Amino acid sequence: MAVGALRVAHSDGKPATHSDDGRKVAAFTSEQAAALDRNTHWRDLERDSRGTWWNIPAELTKTNRAHRVPLSPQALAVIEALRPLSGTTEWVLASRADGKRLTWLSHSSARLREWSGLAHFTPHDLRRTAATWLGRSGVRPDTIDQLLNHAAGRITRTYNRAGYDAEKRQAVILLGELVESVLAGEERSNVVKIA
Repeated sequence: MAVGALRVAHSDGKPATHSDDGRKVAAFTSEQAAALDRNTHWRDLERDSRGTWWNIPAELTKTNRAHRVPLSPQALAVIEALRPLSGTTEWVLASRADGKRLTWLSHSSARLREWSGLAHFTPHDLRRTAATWLGRSGVRPDTIDQLLNHAAGRITRTYNRAGYDAEKRQAVILLGELVESVLAGEERSNVVKIA
């Protein structure tokens, strides 16, 4: 199970790395690893009366559409813990070595595969796991698609202009609780083993 791999890294007694934190944020948000490690600036985070949002510019998404991602309390806690570590850089996931952006979370996945015993883990497995858990928990497929920023059919895009912000926020809160329970070592009956 992809999030189970994070639990191994989370509880192995070794200091957490920015890559570990990046994978946790990916698990809590279901976002692409590339969006997290290469492109997340502090200026992309926005707080309003409904919560905190991560605004991903259109030029950084596969669909070429701006994407507004609600942050669960768990994701926000990880991100806020990174603030003092990033110093004065513009990057949320700053490299500890030089203050530049962290480069590609999958580079550190070999270590995670070794620790967890998941031979084929990739950061994208976290998105698949999130979508599966949310679907099994009763979240509607269109909400999951919106959360993953999947492109709807052309006709649907033409007529449906809804942003699904409230539904996406409910989904990430549920996802945060599910991921948090696995990181805490709790077994869940609806957790699907991938390996």
